[in-house]
Amino acid sequence: MTGPWGRTAALSSLLLVSCHAPPDPSSGEDSRPSPDPAGVEAAAPAPSRSAPPASVRSPEASPPISPEVAALIRQLGDLSWEKREEATEKLALLGEDVLPALRAALTDDDGEIRSRAAMVIDVIRLGVTPELRAKVGTLLNGFDALGADAKRDVLDRLVRAGGRSAVPALERILRVEADEPILEEVLRRLESLDEAASRRALARLVASPAARPWHVEAHARRMAWRGDLAGALAAYEEALARRIDRPSLQLAYAETLLAAGRPARAASVLERLETDGHLPANGEERARAYYWLAESLFAVGRFADALGRYEAAAGGWLPTSEEWSVGREDPFAMAAQRMGECLRRLGRSPEAEARWLVLLGSGDAGGVDDNGRLRVAELLRRDGQTDRALAIVRQVSRAGPDNERIPLLNRAAQIFAYAGRAEEALALQRRLTRDDGSLLFPPFVELLLRIVGRPAEALAVRRAGLATAPNDVAQHLEVAAAAERGGLFEEAEALYRQTLDRFPAFPMPRLRLAELYVRLGEHRKALDLGVLPVGPALLCHEALGEVDAGIALGERHRADRAGRAAKPGMRDETDLQPMLTLSRLYRRKGQPERAIECLAGLQGEDAGLARSFDVHLELGRARESAGEAAEAIVEYLLAWQHAGLRAMDIQEARHRAGYLAAQDPAAARAALDAFRRRPGAASRPGDADDLVEAELLRLAGDPLAAAEQIERADARLPRRPALGCRAAQLLARGGKPAEARRRLARVIAEWPEDPVAYRVLEGLASEAGDAEAADGFRAKADAAGALDKKACFEAAHHFMMTGDLAWARAEWSKVIAAPGERFYYDTNAHEYLGHLAIQSGDGAAVEEGFRRVLQERELRESGTVEEGGVPYAALVHYGAGLVAEAQGERLAAAGAFAKALRLAPRFPDLHEALARVLPEAPAREAHHATAVALWRDRIADAPRDPEPRFRLALLLDRTAGGDGAVRDEARRLAREALDRWPGDARYEALARRLDGEPPRSGRAPEGRRRPSGFVRGKEMGVTH
Repeated sequence: MTGPWGRTAALSSLLLVSCHAPPDPSSGEDSRPSPDPAGVEAAAPAPSRSAPPASVRSPEASPPISPEVAALIRQLGDLSWEKREEATEKLALLGEDVLPALRAALTDDDGEIRSRAAMVIDVIRLGVTPELRAKVGTLLNGFDALGADAKRDVLDRLVRAGGRSAVPALERILRVEADEPILEEVLRRLESLDEAASRRALARLVASPAARPWHVEAHARRMAWRGDLAGALAAYEEALARRIDRPSLQLAYAETLLAAGRPARAASVLERLETDGHLPANGEERARAYYWLAESLFAVGRFADALGRYEAAAGGWLPTSEEWSVGREDPFAMAAQRMGECLRRLGRSPEAEARWLVLLGSGDAGGVDDNGRLRVAELLRRDGQTDRALAIVRQVSRAGPDNERIPLLNRAAQIFAYAGRAEEALALQRRLTRDDGSLLFPPFVELLLRIVGRPAEALAVRRAGLATAPNDVAQHLEVAAAAERGGLFEEAEALYRQTLDRFPAFPMPRLRLAELYVRLGEHRKALDLGVLPVGPALLCHEALGEVDAGIALGERHRADRAGRAAKPGMRDETDLQPMLTLSRLYRRKGQPERAIECLAGLQGEDAGLARSFDVHLELGRARESAGEAAEAIVEYLLAWQHAGLRAMDIQEARHRAGYLAAQDPAAARAALDAFRRRPGAASRPGDADDLVEAELLRLAGDPLAAAEQIERADARLPRRPALGCRAAQLLARGGKPAEARRRLARVIAEWPEDPVAYRVLEGLASEAGDAEAADGFRAKADAAGALDKKACFEAAHHFMMTGDLAWARAEWSKVIAAPGERFYYDTNAHEYLGHLAIQSGDGAAVEEGFRRVLQERELRESGTVEEGGVPYAALVHYGAGLVAEAQGERLAAAGAFAKALRLAPRFPDLHEALARVLPEAPAREAHHATAVALWRDRIADAPRDPEPRFRLALLLDRTAGGDGAVRDEARRLAREALDRWPGDARYEALARRLDGEPPRSGRAPEGRRRPSGFVRGKEMGVTH
């Protein structure tokens, strides 16, 4: 690069040090920006040799300049370009210490010295590198003196125009800005440009003398978001030790303590703030402080003390009649429900309703209006007291004229719907009409009609809306969408086509029709319409086997994506799925190294994707296909840790890692080394890395070292009993059952109401052959946590993560039975139980579980309603079909399976089911052939996965009859599955039976079978 400022990149890197140097006390400056804009931007003259401007400070006003700095100043005007550059970089490196000398140089007779001095001042004070100056000019001039709105506008323009070259300027503003709302804006924009740079900037600020409480809070808060609670606590504690303190920082510290499993310490911090009168005066903030104090007291068993604080929090969060919605969480509801939880623990449950009424009546229970009574009914419903809640709703909905109480009656109908009384909700909604007799809330009525199984009536409700707006394309599309939502796909297709013919200039009808075809598996029709976005189009090519066409489209998208990413503010956050599909297409073509290249680049662009389950899982598959077993194991276990509440994802990721480790023990040891060597391994963000490393040690055959790793995580961040119990399981597996029992005894002493330790003790007793002790521990586990949904929920999730599915099933059942908050815990419990029921073939549990989940999420209009490409609506029909089949009602079963198949055309289990129950031989044979073909596709796509081979072997064995060739293929597939995972008892049992060998004694380990459909929807070429 040429010119006097050619080393921009080097100067920018020096700025990262210089802009965070402590201020020079002799300069008279502190960490806040100078109110005198003439001292910074306004003092920058043009790079000419004319006389200096009069507005600059005189040299007499500057402190003495050291000989070394004076020499560098003179060197700015050297005849040699290299010497001038060297001096420029050295002065920038010295940072704020040389600002007085640079200001004095602004009056120098040499224009080159003046020009370079002004530019170095810009770099040091505001991070304005020459590259940024070329893009934004004098945009930052006088930034310090601007108002808040003007500063936001400047920040937006800075990011748009400067892109990544604006990072040093944003870092500098982050240090010197005094307005905290503006600091949040600066940090948010810095994170959007370079998340790693924002983390480094905050870390340097917190460590510098210029650190302020806001910097500490922002730094620690973001560490906590990334899962590094120990790091967040260390940042808070170091700041407090340095007396960087204020009440809000102490509150944030206490919240983090609570999240890290240290409620006693959190309670101590918050009670001291309360005693000293330092809780926030603002109503919202004060209520929040009381809530976290109550949570801390509740966690240490001080329920009576917690009750009063929850009540204070609820009082501070009292909503108006417009500020709450049925089925939606809000702060008042959280605090009020925790009041009920405290009263339940104190044996005073009946008091809850009266206390809520007093709160809502502002101290007078008799002053509560009907809106307040409905609020109490909603709290009772969430608490599981459905009958009492419905009694209040019925009483409120009967009183008064309907037209004056529309919002009230609409809320009453919503409570009926959430409580499972859709017919009552429907009757109430039909009372809410306009003067012309039309319904006031047709979308809600349509949903209710679908819930009660009347999709044709639901469609009629939407059709009625066309009378008032016959030329509104949105209304026509809504009618077609209603038909699609109700499963009336032929009508939906016809309606979309009618809309397309009537409004040919509008693109949306064509797009909706294409999406319908994708949903129904008619991928060629979808592509022929020519309007699909890249993601669905790639899925269609994948499903049709058009690998080359899909790769060509994906590469064009990848090039476009790279072009957008190069422009500020143009990064597309919605294109993860197209890149994942492109990776699968490369794998299918036999080019896994290209798949790895796609995904590794994706992770490099966005640090958030480094924690994405989908990216880790697909990268694991690609590395497995490339023969990189060790790296694949690492990716699968990272996916396992980041799967969250995705039931089948947890099992699949753990299954794949275990399979590869069983195939090649050396690969497991190599995976451990690779995991420890990966970039950033030393930083240890939270305990996720500890758990992955422990699992790698277990897979490498060293359970005792794995137990030590778990113990280190538990000692560093003791926040849940499951860690200690997992360590005990590993100790027992390593041949130390006595030590395992002692560890479990410590867990029980600390968490006597948690069920995990009792379940593990039950398992140890069973393995030792002590049936009586096992029964005793099972009884204790069943009783533990009976009043604590959260404890049962966390126990169930822990057992899902460790593969102990029988225990997981028991804990999910307890979640549903326990009193307390319904939606979050119960909905997820029904979902997990539904997945487990698929594996066990329990059709009634499948139907009930997914019906509950689907209804709750449709009412909320939130949350996923599919997994692995199989919509939950299809699973409801599938469960109903299994029930009918078990009862011998083959025609009813066939009808239910057919409905499910329309929603999930590539779910192999449905084709197998229809091949069992259909009366016509040709139809049975067609579905059997489709199921076989789908399994063969899975084998081709994942040649190292034993599960598709096992399932196809089962299917062929069941239907082979006297066909020796089919039986030979089933035998071969069963043996191949067993060869790929010799430790699986199911594989061994099938292989031995097909070989005519007697079965071994014992049974298959619980939870190994994975349902075939849940292999990720993208693998199956299905999207909904």
